Amino acid sequence: MPLLPAGLLVAIAAGQIHLATRQDLTPWKGGGFGMFSSTDRGHNRRLRVWVSGPERSEEVAIPTDLIDMANNVLIFPSHRRLERLGREIALTARGEGGEIRDVRIVVWRREYDRATLESGLVPLREVRVEVTDLAP
Repeated sequence: MPLLPAGLLVAIAAGQIHLATRQDLTPWKGGGFGMFSSTDRGHNRRLRVWVSGPERSEEVAIPTDLIDMANNVLIFPSHRRLERLGREIALTARGEGGEIRDVRIVVWRREYDRATLESGLVPLREVRVEVTDLAP
């Protein structure tokens, strides 16, 4: 039993490292192991949304009622979370009028050039949600 706490700590650390390196969870969440070795936090990521339709193709702002969901997607941009956010945005855009065919969401992460230390955004995850996939 004395090794149980150490074993739990190792299991949590291994899970967080897996999520941060393979599933794009920000190192600042999910246990926080490695958080001080990275600037990859939710506020350093960007989320951009485009809607497309026969009469419309434009970047749109995140609806106010979906800001919390979008912030959670920035922290852990899993495919399932991105699709869910895309569906909610599609429903909102559909309700605002104007036919749309799809919603495209891209999560960007800030990276720094090792030689110049200049920062730039690079795409991290992307999803496209077809409006025809939505239930009526």
